[in-house]
Amino acid sequence: MCAWPRPSQPRVIAAGGVLVGLSVLLIAPVWGLVAVVPAVLTAAGRTRSDRTRRWLARSFELTGLAAAIAVALSVLWIERRDRPFPNAGWTEAFGRLNGVALFAVIAIAVGAMFGTDAESRRA
Repeated sequence: MCAWPRPSQPRVIAAGGVLVGLSVLLIAPVWGLVAVVPAVLTAAGRTRSDRTRRWLARSFELTGLAAAIAVALSVLWIERRDRPFPNAGWTEAFGRLNGVALFAVIAIAVGAMFGTDAESRRA
């Protein structure tokens, strides 16, 4: 069985810093606190067993995926519950989901740029 690569410490710190910084700058300061969670999980995954490390190394992508799924389910729920009229004001029904959707995109992008598979391709 092949061992899962460990992300290097500078790479984990850079990825966490980029995610927190972009979340604060592009969304709102409170999203910086949310972004700390996958950064800490990725850093914690460096010292765990192979199975745990496999999941924690992908915490940026998994956090982004969870946020994207939450946005999709929320849109479905709002559509079913409120049935907004499809005019120019239709998007106002989903305005409060913009922060979560943007965080999902940022988290997935940071995970793709700083992931362990991206590290092995550059070597």
